[in-house]
Amino acid sequence: MLLDLAQQIKKDEYKPKVIVGVSRGGWPPARVMSDLLRNPNLANMKVEFYKDIGVRNKQPRITQPVTMEVMGKRILVVDDVSDTGHSLRVVANHLRRKPVKELRVCTIYMKPQSIYRPDYYSRTTRKWIIFPWERLEAIHLISKRFKDNRTKVPSTVRARSKSLAMELLLYISCQRQIAKAIKFLGVDSKDSQIAIVALSESKAALEELARDAQSIVGGEPDEDLIEIQSKQRVAKLQQSYGITNRAMEAARFEGETDSSVLKQLIIERSALLDIQD
Repeated sequence: MLLDLAQQIKKDEYKPKVIVGVSRGGWPPARVMSDLLRNPNLANMKVEFYKDIGVRNKQPRITQPVTMEVMGKRILVVDDVSDTGHSLRVVANHLRRKPVKELRVCTIYMKPQSIYRPDYYSRTTRKWIIFPWERLEAIHLISKRFKDNRTKVPSTVRARSKSLAMELLLYISCQRQIAKAIKFLGVDSKDSQIAIVALSESKAALEELARDAQSIVGGEPDEDLIEIQSKQRVAKLQQSYGITNRAMEAARFEGETDSSVLKQLIIERSALLDIQD
């Protein structure tokens, strides 16, 4: 989607001098947009509105003004979503008072109820969106809410159903969900290829893990799988990830190889996959 937005901006021949990412959700897409537009002038500003999932403060407020000189320059503001639009309106007004020469706003999503319509957006949705870079925060907020709700439950509430049949049904349902999760995430006897991803500051620890894994699953390690060495593999990966030749050329820096471009686009596609409807 960011590739599509970059193409829209290039088609309009809009060439911003500074890209401003709105904290915190706008920082990741602003960083990618900086690469796609080949513009290293990346600033940020912070606006706080939401304090919990679906819970807003009364008014958005700027807690960090724009971090780069923008007076008299063309500016592109990047955020993840125009939800109510109130935060983007505060950002736009703040920048226009500098004043800037020209201001345009780009978001990945726009909600139909937004009072501020971005100049560029990829999709509209009414759903609550959890972007890949928000997952940990969302888990913490949901966990906190769950714990808070548990503390409000009276001690007289029974932890189990009075019905043995209902208890049995819940047990079977839970086991079924666990089995499905293991089947989806785990390894079974039919698998002939297994990928192991591990991160460590110690090379020795990684080598020990690789030896342990090999002793358990058998087989031979094949590190060539992570390298893109042939045109056939490039073409196959492009097809698998839906990356067109046009997208490759749009993201390519001067002198950059197909392998390098494709790796970056695969990383971007993988990171943004779950924000699609």
